[in-house]
Amino acid sequence: MFPDLSALGRPWSWIASISLVPTSGATALIVAWTLRHELVFYALFVLFFLLGRPVVLTGVWAVSCILLYLLFGNTGGPHFYQMGLIDAEFFFGVIAAFIFMRDVQIVKEFARPLVILTLVTFFLFANRTTSILFGFAVSLIILLTVSREQCGKLSVPRFLIFLGNASYSIYLVHEPVISLLSRMARRTLLRDFPVAVVVLNVSAAVAIGVVFHLGFERPSVNYARRAIGKRAAFQE
Repeated sequence: MFPDLSALGRPWSWIASISLVPTSGATALIVAWTLRHELVFYALFVLFFLLGRPVVLTGVWAVSCILLYLLFGNTGGPHFYQMGLIDAEFFFGVIAAFIFMRDVQIVKEFARPLVILTLVTFFLFANRTTSILFGFAVSLIILLTVSREQCGKLSVPRFLIFLGNASYSIYLVHEPVISLLSRMARRTLLRDFPVAVVVLNVSAAVAIGVVFHLGFERPSVNYARRAIGKRAAFQE
């Protein structure tokens, strides 16, 4: 409804905004560009899963993304959404899940030094290109964290689990909420207290994201699960 809230005059597309398919048009919600990458990855992974080789084929796809970047640079554009360097980072999540399910201990033993090495390298040359190192480190951190939780060495408080469930909604609403509140703050005494503005923005984004999660996302997911369950029961 308010695509110009955060970027006045920025062109956007109805088709891109509603479908999230890779087209030349931009989405009304700026952060939705990441969701377009996700949809492509999910579609490819489902295809690879149906073909019976999800890990191998995802690895081939990720290597192709890296080779494409090395040969032609940052291609960009709608026709390369599924082949950008950033897309190779999805493979790290697949590998982390594979290692966790197979309980490959030797990899877990080298995970900590690899995390330190890749993070240090990333922060030394921090830019979009080297963010692939950050993605690799994060996948290892998730692997180590989940492994510790499974063996009882880590307990996650329920409120953090709830925020984790709401994190998708928080991600969707945070940019327009922060944009609106920042503009409002400029017209009040808060403009002289930037730290207070940051605290207000973060708090409001989280609160409104939680409301969106409870009022829309969770009911929508529950409805979809019930619909899928009824369809599966009917087919049986």
